[in-house]
Amino acid sequence: MTEEFRVFGPPGTGKTTMLSTWISQAAERYGSDAILVASFTRAAASELVRRNLPLDPSHVGTLHALCYRALGAPQIAETKASEFNEAQTHYKLSGGRFDLDEPNVAFVSDSDKLMNSYQVARATMTHRDAWTREVRAFAAAWEGWKWDTGYIDFTDMIEIALDERMAPPFGSTIGFFDEVQDFTPLELALVRNWGEQMDFIVLAGDDDQCIYQFKGATPDAFLTPPADDVHKRILRQSYRIPASVHRLSQKWISGVRERELKEFSPRDSEGSVERREELTWRYGAEAIAKELEHAGDVMVIASCSYQIAPIVANLREAGIPFHNPFRRKRGDWNPLKSGRGMATGERIASLLSPTWTYGDLASWMPMTRKKSNQNPGRWAELIADQPEDRIVSVALLGQVFQPGVIDEIRREPLTWLQENVLAAKSKAIEFPIRVIERYGVKALTETPRIVVGTIHSVKGGEADSVYLFPDLSPSGYAQWEAGDDSVRRMFYVGMTRPRERLVVCGQSTPHAVQL
Repeated sequence: MTEEFRVFGPPGTGKTTMLSTWISQAAERYGSDAILVASFTRAAASELVRRNLPLDPSHVGTLHALCYRALGAPQIAETKASEFNEAQTHYKLSGGRFDLDEPNVAFVSDSDKLMNSYQVARATMTHRDAWTREVRAFAAAWEGWKWDTGYIDFTDMIEIALDERMAPPFGSTIGFFDEVQDFTPLELALVRNWGEQMDFIVLAGDDDQCIYQFKGATPDAFLTPPADDVHKRILRQSYRIPASVHRLSQKWISGVRERELKEFSPRDSEGSVERREELTWRYGAEAIAKELEHAGDVMVIASCSYQIAPIVANLREAGIPFHNPFRRKRGDWNPLKSGRGMATGERIASLLSPTWTYGDLASWMPMTRKKSNQNPGRWAELIADQPEDRIVSVALLGQVFQPGVIDEIRREPLTWLQENVLAAKSKAIEFPIRVIERYGVKALTETPRIVVGTIHSVKGGEADSVYLFPDLSPSGYAQWEAGDDSVRRMFYVGMTRPRERLVVCGQSTPHAVQL
């Protein structure tokens, strides 16, 4: 066995901070070029980069990103779904990004299901003889197409690096690997292959928080083979969880059959655990929305995204800002500011700016009808090569807009926008306008106090108060009834997010666990 050290970080014990300190110390002692840092998710890798580690940022990333660069940035097969569909007409991949935050994802097509089963089988290193006939047939079509095109898929990156015993990227001699409980057996096999070529490696994580088993992750990969106590470090103090939440969560997680026993202390606060039967995702959404406005820094989480939808709908109707900073690309969870271009809330904020820059006009003007208000040809000519932060002169505005339009906008900007917005954007502006009417325009750019999302999406996050729904999907409940520990681990992650107050909500369906 290589020189392998394991760091177990229970919820809120400062694992990332500790890991950052050790990485910095190792860089000082052995040189920054000797260090390699990999994490399970881009978000976790980005968080380590933000810690200002004394490393070249290229030495920090996900396993897939590190392999992608080492393989010379090959063409990725998953991004070419339309080509596959044309070549293999028997199978039709949706080409969309599945909601990988949910274990019970609703796939768009039967081929999507086969693709998922195929990738999970590879991730768990399951022998092909154990694959179903349907999965083997899909695999033959997918792999034949990849061979013909020269594309590789995400799992290929790991398999190629492992099969060819690729040297650790950058010739690194020391490796730090974070969130290891969510690595698949295939990914961990690559990590240990690299470890055999390094002086030592550090695996950090918490087997109790392994919640990506539906992708092939298994806590066993982190727990085996057994390691001597001298090679293990358990962080013993939570800086997040209050005593009441600690008591409940430790009783809950003790139901997991195979785990590393980890005694750790709560922070010096009793906090509270409340049971609110009347607050359910299906029937109590309106009451929850009203309560959230006065709940401070709060998080509302459930096992599936459809259970969050009624809460989101009521927050929208009430004009109460919310977001999910961990999943910026989900526009339904980030209506005011998203990670996919500019959100409608940001565009309206630019309209309401006291002075307009070229960037402001480029932001809000595309939402409005041009025929009666603007001189489109003149606008394109005048903005050519202008910096976005440059203030637009009154004279230029007079050339861009029809006479009197600027006065109308400045006098009643929201009324003007509602009357002149494109039909395709009329629904999108409703929520930001409600927010302005309730809290003022500054609320469009301030960070919302309310976080909504699935338990999977907020892993690593925290809030003063957490509202947790106990419901599962029918398939998730079948797993629970069968004694699947992954459900218990998922709710453990959910109930360990609060700094002060955990609110266990009521159930809307028979498919719920008794937390």
